[in-house]
Amino acid sequence: MHGLLQSIDLDLAGTRGRQIDWRLTGLAAGSMIATITGRPLPAGLPGQAVRVIDACLAGLREIRFEGTCPPAFSDSTLTAAERLARAARKGLEQLLLRGADDEVAVTDDIRERIRGIRTAARALPGSVEGTLDMVSLHGRSNFAVWERLEGYRVECYFDDELLPDVKRGLGHRVSVAGQITYSREGIPRWVEVERLDVYPARDGLPSVDQFIGMAPDFTDGVDAVEYVRRLRDE
Repeated sequence: MHGLLQSIDLDLAGTRGRQIDWRLTGLAAGSMIATITGRPLPAGLPGQAVRVIDACLAGLREIRFEGTCPPAFSDSTLTAAERLARAARKGLEQLLLRGADDEVAVTDDIRERIRGIRTAARALPGSVEGTLDMVSLHGRSNFAVWERLEGYRVECYFDDELLPDVKRGLGHRVSVAGQITYSREGIPRWVEVERLDVYPARDGLPSVDQFIGMAPDFTDGVDAVEYVRRLRDE
């Protein structure tokens, strides 16, 4: 359960990283009821724990009853949900997750639905642009890219020879090219990385004056500021 909540926390927090410390705060002897509490980290977003719990319950319900992947669920979140559903089979008659105003039963149906979601996903060559974050070398090497336009978390799997490029791109805007797996809704989920390009930082880009210095005939002799003003007035 911790893994599922942590993954959703990352999905919702974007490039800010993990916001909540999830702890088991209640488990009475002989009881089958456990209480997990989310404590905001020092720089955590206000209300993030409630958002994570709501997204968790709503997402599991969508998977179970509609068979579609919630937009905020990354591939890691799907895997965590699948593991939770697998654990629910081991000696439990029912696993019920309950928030303040909502609840959902975790059943083996969720495992089957996730398999269907992954089967329905399609892979196409392409590229994703966004901020590179959350590098992991545990198991199969991967990192996350927060897609630039919609803010989806896209997991990217790479081979060892790309590790220097991955390190160089950490925290920067990058373009990741390779085989992209999309959900049936057309949302990019993960990439088999073939190439990684790191964009220069904004403060490393040339100014207008520097750019014109590279191409002195670009403005036909007009002052750079005046040239830009004329363009905006046209």
